[in-house]
Amino acid sequence: MRSVLILLLLLSLSSPASPKLRIVVTIPPLKSLAEGVVGERGEVEVLLPPGASPHTYEPTAEAMKKLSEADLLVMIGAGLEPWAEEMVKGAGNKKLRVVETSKGIKLLGAKEGKRGTGNPHIWLDPLLAVKMARNIAEALVEIDPQGEEIYKANFEKLRRRLKELHEEIKRRLAPFRNKRIVTFHRAWDYFARRYGIEIVGVIEESPGRSPTPRRIAEIIDAIKGYGVKVVFAEPQFNPKAAEVIAREAGVKLLLLDPLGSPKEDYFKLMRRNLRAMEEGFR
Repeated sequence: MRSVLILLLLLSLSSPASPKLRIVVTIPPLKSLAEGVVGERGEVEVLLPPGASPHTYEPTAEAMKKLSEADLLVMIGAGLEPWAEEMVKGAGNKKLRVVETSKGIKLLGAKEGKRGTGNPHIWLDPLLAVKMARNIAEALVEIDPQGEEIYKANFEKLRRRLKELHEEIKRRLAPFRNKRIVTFHRAWDYFARRYGIEIVGVIEESPGRSPTPRRIAEIIDAIKGYGVKVVFAEPQFNPKAAEVIAREAGVKLLLLDPLGSPKEDYFKLMRRNLRAMEEGFR
């Protein structure tokens, strides 16, 4: 009997482990959400390199290789990654499942009946990130039904962390009376709506399109008229226009980073941006 038990133990130790799911995400904040749900059952890689913008990104051969070997592509959708559809076709990966985390979320500025319209920067609202994580969990259950209970449990843990983050942001911003800002582009609209922040000016209404002198003058007038204390630039874009506006208006120039990097998890990124908001409002 003892020898049989030893044999069974040896067989179990020598059995090959189930291969981990290979998950590719388009932008760094999605990495934390995907890792939070998949846990030990998968490995997550990011397509977008540090410092790049998803609006202007051009896929590389290395990125195509990642996609050709992946089980799941996690993206925002809503027009944020216009290059992704061609990438999926070019990868020739028949097993690849694609999930758009914006599914079921009402987008700001969306045109009825027109797919890919509306503001895609939903991840900057932690409560919308809960819905995004749920979409990821549902996609994982589809491709790996055996992990369903694990994915559900992991999602619940992640949901609690996201709600705690939301409460922290709300608490830390509550004391500030003047919460008017100028942002670089429309990335912060969801965050602003959630936490009672008023955006009185946007430097680049379309990412990559520099503001005209008239637009710059209008923003400077708005800053002075509304008593705005801060202009926010973003590390993915040239800050020159933001520097000119802040200097001419005599206000602070700080950075908000909507993307971070693959090495910085979502929660650290959001708290780093929260500290910048607090500094801007003081």
